[in-house]
Amino acid sequence: MGPEYQFDLSPQSDQLEAIGMVAVEWSYLESVIDAAIWNLSNVPSEAFGEAITTHLSGRARLDMLSTLFHLTYRLPGRWRVSRRESG
Repeated sequence: MGPEYQFDLSPQSDQLEAIGMVAVEWSYLESVIDAAIWNLSNVPSEAFGEAITTHLSGRARLDMLSTLFHLTYRLPGRWRVSRRESG
């Protein structure tokens, strides 16, 4: 049988504080992105906005925000929606 390893790597208080600050700032950033999506989408209420963004990954939220921004301000970009001609 191999040797047993024991790990006692408890984080220091300053490390825990830094981890906590990253979590707080990330949460704030997500809420700002959500609010921007809701505003650009003209959702009728916060509940509708939450229904749209709650289950999206961070990447999907950023993609949606980029698309809405380009649609709203008619800027050329990779997220521009193209319309197909019928007929």
